[in-house]
Amino acid sequence: MATITELPHWVAPPPPASVVPDEAFEVGEPARIGAIDFAAGAIEINAGRETKYIEITNTGDRSVQVRAHYHLFEVNRALAFDREAAFGFRLDIPSGSAVRFEPGQSHRCQVTRFAGNQVSMGMNDLTNGSMRSELTKAASSISPCRNVSSGCAVRACAIIPPLKSTPIPYDGLSAASRWPVPQPSSRTRLPSGMTNFR
Repeated sequence: MATITELPHWVAPPPPASVVPDEAFEVGEPARIGAIDFAAGAIEINAGRETKYIEITNTGDRSVQVRAHYHLFEVNRALAFDREAAFGFRLDIPSGSAVRFEPGQSHRCQVTRFAGNQVSMGMNDLTNGSMRSELTKAASSISPCRNVSSGCAVRACAIIPPLKSTPIPYDGLSAASRWPVPQPSSRTRLPSGMTNFR
């Protein structure tokens, strides 16, 4: 009769002895790790930069927030203000903060010029270049604007037409039920895969 011998189980080797001398842990100030040291006195943000005041009004039916480093020229089209005067400027508020505009609400905001290379890319794709260039500014603007009622002076009104449908009032249902119903496209795809232009 054959006998089965048990195989030994694998056992982890013992950890190696530490080769770091105790003196290595006595360097620095371990009690101050992660501490923040503040300078004496108040800190003035955006010191020495060009600033001015602009009156901004929310003409939309939803609240709008504008963050500290967003190019003011390219903000939500529901905000009515002198956009040409705001070209190259941002809100003069601490980094990471924002100003909220409720529907129909106005704020007199202090704005400051961008620093550094003064290049604006993305956002609403209106500038996409140097904010110091008059050519970029001219290419970003259109005069007169189609949205005369809000005083808007940017080509966003020509690129992004106003919504054609009315938002559904909030009724406690899902978020998808609160947004405007999409309008049919001028192009629809037929079952055969052919394209039909209306």
